[in-house]
Order: sequence, then C-alpha cells, then structure tokens
Amino acid sequence: MQIDAQGEGGLFHGWKLVGALSCILFFTAGGGLYVFPVFIGSLRQEFGWSMTEISGSAAVFAIAMGFSNPLVGSLFARFGPRKVMFFAAGMSVLTLLAYAGLQNLAMLYIVSLFSGFAVAATTILPAQTLITNWFRAFRGRAMGLTMLGIGAGGLALPPFNELMIRLVGWRVAWVVAAGILLAIVVPLIAVFVRAQPADLGLKVDGATAGEQGGEGSESFIVGLTVKRAVATPAFWLLFSIFVLQLVGVSAMNFHFVPFATQQAGFEPQQAAFYYGMAVGFSIPGRLGFGWLADRWRPERLLAISFLLLALGPVVNGLLLRAG
Repeated sequence: MQIDAQGEGGLFHGWKLVGALSCILFFTAGGGLYVFPVFIGSLRQEFGWSMTEISGSAAVFAIAMGFSNPLVGSLFARFGPRKVMFFAAGMSVLTLLAYAGLQNLAMLYIVSLFSGFAVAATTILPAQTLITNWFRAFRGRAMGLTMLGIGAGGLALPPFNELMIRLVGWRVAWVVAAGILLAIVVPLIAVFVRAQPADLGLKVDGATAGEQGGEGSESFIVGLTVKRAVATPAFWLLFSIFVLQLVGVSAMNFHFVPFATQQAGFEPQQAAFYYGMAVGFSIPGRLGFGWLADRWRPERLLAISFLLLALGPVVNGLLLRAG
C-alpha cells in the first residue's frame, strides 16, 4: 500500500504533487509559452509596432528564460524548489500586471526579460526536478501526467484569452490572467510542493520500508558534478539539440496567430482556436511517451519524438502547397 504524507493509508503524496504540478504548468507554461501571440494584434493596433519590434521582445523572453535555468537550478539547491517557485509565481503575477500597463516598446522588452525568468522558475525545470526526486519506477508516467498540463494549457488558454480580449480588452485580459495565477497557482505551490519524499517521511514512488524500491529515504540520483557534466560531449550534444529545437518551435509558435490572421485571412478567434488545437495535439504524445519512458530506452524515445517534430512542418507545408 502507498503511504500518504500523514503516514496513513491513502494516496501517495507524490501523485498529489503530480496533479498540482500539472495544474501549475497549465497556467505557467500554457500561459507563459503560448498565450502572448494572441495579444500581438492588439499591441500592433494600439501602438503601431511592427512584427520585427514585437518579435524582439519574444527573443528577449526566450534568452532570459534559457539563461535563467542555471540560476534557477542554483537557487533550488540553496533555497529549495518550493520557495523559488513561490517567489517566481509572485513575479509572474507582477509581470502580467506590467503587461496590462504597457506604455512603450522599451517597457515591453523589460517586462519580457523578467517574465522569462519567472516562467523558467515555475515550469519545466522545477517540474522535472521534483518528479525526478519523487519517482523512480513510475517516473515516466509521472512525468507524462505532469507535462500534460502544458498541452492542456496550450489548448485552452489561447482561445480563452482571445475571448477575454474581445470582451473586456487586452489590458483587462492580462489582469484576469494575473488574478488566476494568484488565486490558483500560488496556493498550489504552498500546499503541495515539497523537494523530496524524505521531507514528509516518505520514500520514492511511495514504497514503504521493505518494499521493492523503498530502500533508504534518499531520493536524489547520484550522478556527475556540474563541472564534470559540462566537460562531456553528451552534455553539449544535448545542449545543441534542445537549443535548435526550441529556436524552431518557438518561431513557429510565436508567428502562428499573426500569420493565420494577416496572411491566411483567418479571424482572430479562428486563429486562436487552431493554435490551441495545434498545441493540444501534444497531449496524447505527452501521455504516451511518458508511459513508454518506463519501458523503453529514453534516448530512443527522444530520437523518435524529434523525428516527428521535424516531420510536422514538412507535412504541413506539403498540405498547404497541395491546397
């Protein structure tokens, strides 16, 4: 039987953490990574900014998010994920309010800079760290269920925010998003996020003493030090792979809605809907690959996923040409 945080029979706290992280990622990653494109039309209409100028802010956001990850990792080691995520969630609320009060292009760039750090500290890095600490035998499934929140947020939040823009205006839409983060994400972090099972007197995967996989209370995996890891070819190969992948995917995500409205002739609500659908199709992949990760070698799954990711734009381009 799995043991809950109070030591009584019940649901293992790790699975509660999975549910909480999935919900957190729904808003922080789903909102932080996929919502901004639906605001581009409003910003261009309000301020007359060009796509190049607005795209520059997206580059600032991406660079800040990427280069913040080492800092976020160091802060995790020093203060723990819960405190760092709590602080970053509060920063996310403030950045959303700052987006609502935009007055000029320089302000957009500054807010994007801080937003990049806040998103980095509340999304993939903390989620992967926590799942790695709490799960071993069921890590793939736990990771897949956690990352489900990103796909679900990407599916639901772009159309929702586009609707809010039409109903109450783009500035109030940002305020609403800030209120949702404050009301939902911050309490979830405070109640459910714990660095490792030992903090609650538990063991990895919910195993009790004497059960398989339950030996010892240490949940961290012993590996290379940072200095030794960055000296390996494998580290730089993975680094290069993910940089190239993020550049390509980010460019497509950022320009999807503007392209659909300005070039393809879609209405904003149609563009937001199809954009959400495109992200939503990642949900079966997140669940399926999470389940397979507990059974297959992860490097093979990674290669398959990147192959599918590369084939997507090719197939889409062929279909557009045929149409």
